[in-house]
Amino acid sequence: MAAKRNRPIETDLKKLKSLAHSFLELDIQPTKMSPLVVKHPFTDSGIVGLHKEGGNTAVADLTSDSASLQAWREQCGRLIDEAEKPFELFLMITKPYKLGFLKYAAPFLSEQDTALFLSQAWIITEAPNADPNLSKRELLSLFRSVDPQMLMDEEEYELFRSLDDVVTVYRGVTSYNAKNVMALSWTLNRDTAEWFAHRFGEQGTPFFVLEVTEKMPYIHFTEEQKNRAASVDLEEFLRMRGEKLTRSGGEKRMASDHSVTIRGSEWYDHATEKGGGPISFVRDFYGLSYPEAVLLLLDGEQGVEYPMAKQKEEAPPKPFELPPVNGDCRRVYAYLLKQRHIDREVVSHFVKAGLPHRARAVYMYLRDRSGAAGSCWPGINTIAADLHLSRSTVKRALNELTAKGYLQKESRFRPNGSSTSNLYTVR
Repeated sequence: MAAKRNRPIETDLKKLKSLAHSFLELDIQPTKMSPLVVKHPFTDSGIVGLHKEGGNTAVADLTSDSASLQAWREQCGRLIDEAEKPFELFLMITKPYKLGFLKYAAPFLSEQDTALFLSQAWIITEAPNADPNLSKRELLSLFRSVDPQMLMDEEEYELFRSLDDVVTVYRGVTSYNAKNVMALSWTLNRDTAEWFAHRFGEQGTPFFVLEVTEKMPYIHFTEEQKNRAASVDLEEFLRMRGEKLTRSGGEKRMASDHSVTIRGSEWYDHATEKGGGPISFVRDFYGLSYPEAVLLLLDGEQGVEYPMAKQKEEAPPKPFELPPVNGDCRRVYAYLLKQRHIDREVVSHFVKAGLPHRARAVYMYLRDRSGAAGSCWPGINTIAADLHLSRSTVKRALNELTAKGYLQKESRFRPNGSSTSNLYTVR
């Protein structure tokens, strides 16, 4: 069982009303049947009735009249403000938006109200398993965050308590959801599954599994079985289950949860900074126990066998090689003459002198800092920090430049007689 969330003891009605007002300000989304049918958290139709003075009601088209839209929003806003209980706000939200509203309302809801919102939204939402606002993992997290008894009425809870350790559950499967059989909606009644399998005139079949509710028997897995389960290619596993993946660099990203990336048999959740292999993925995202996860990865569903991920082949590192030596110094000359405006004679002399790179770097640094007289007085620590060299390297470079006659160095002293940085004159 997952750890319970830190919920308020009582629902924060003020914050819930503020959230409802935010949902009210969302744009109305048109459909092919607009204005009769639209999509919005507070209405399924663009044709509404507006209350007028004297108790009269006027019909208005929200999709073509901005004044009517504003009046309607004010009318709904008053109903939000007048709500005395959290569930009154929940009832105002249209069916397609109920789970989305719950997602953002969850931090403000007590455990009791969370359970009430979730149980009602789950029943009346047309396709809760495919809701775009909540991933399967987020739904599982919500269900696990409340006491299961709060999700049921007395009759349902008594039925739950009377279940055997192993029960058969059914799910109606059609061509539309055939690859999503491990969804969260199941039934104990085969006839109900049959109805769902044929409700759109399709010749679907009820898919059934044996599921252990409380007592999971011990299953011994060999090391070979564990290794096979841990090596399943997660990309193919998810594709075969109907999950959509999008390319993200050298990895794949889950369309239902953009924070999760997949590569071979490995996954990583960038939001929670957690990752792992196929077994941990199935346990975390499908809410299965370790034995159930291994069985699923080994056997698949209805005899489907998932392919193994390809072993990574690391290419041997290439031996270090210096770049080929340039035949001339044309590019160096062009840069120093045109960009740095150094005399050609100086550049030619440097090339012929064979000074080390450190000396050349320090010379260019001092020349850039020099005034009209060619003098400057940076400290050794300053030169070293600016050029990302060590103090000893800078000292060697200064001595080399001085010995070759490119630099004149003079000691400087403060009024109190203590020494300070040298004066350097570039020649």
